[in-house]
Amino acid sequence: MKKIIDNIKNISIKIAIRKGKLILYFTGDSCYLLKEIKSELDIKEMIGSCKKTTPIVKRMKKNKYRIKVINIDKEEFLTKKFNIKSVPNFVLFDNNLELGRINGPKTKKEINDFYNYEKYLYRKKTK
Repeated sequence: MKKIIDNIKNISIKIAIRKGKLILYFTGDSCYLLKEIKSELDIKEMIGSCKKTTPIVKRMKKNKYRIKVINIDKEEFLTKKFNIKSVPNFVLFDNNLELGRINGPKTKKEINDFYNYEKYLYRKKTK
């Protein structure tokens, strides 16, 4: 767990991180990896992963989960700040502390378990 440095420029993100549990969900307009793309198949796979995950995140937000969507194409500072190398990517915070990260397409259950971090750690240990 690491404490977040206070020089984040986006005030709404800064405030949200300090108030209880929050997931930052990093995605992008084109949903691409930030490293070199090797083939057209890579592009289709990356776009598909965000197409699967984003509707789940939107439904969870409506169900009162604290999730902030960060567009890597528009929030370059946050993307660099949190060292995001691929999308989709989830970063979990609780009261200004980073608890963990997961990346790649996830099901609602996987995101829910991650949000309830104790369940996520337990599942990881039992695998």
